[in-house]
Amino acid sequence: MRIAFASDEDKGLNSQLAFHFGRCRYYVFVDIEDNKVKNVRVKENPFFENHQPGVVPQFIADEK
Repeated sequence: MRIAFASDEDKGLNSQLAFHFGRCRYYVFVDIEDNKVKNVRVKENPFFENHQPGVVPQFIADEK
């Protein structure tokens, strides 16, 4: 399972959560397998400066 968290920081699991999912600077993607963290990736929000309805959900979906 992969979980996406909106974040204002690029610090992996130590990142502070953002208050707005679509207008955060980063997304932290956490892969969980057998109830354990297997992988953590941080990606910049490519729509941070240019937020448009629907583009962030598609970006997250493309990350699986």
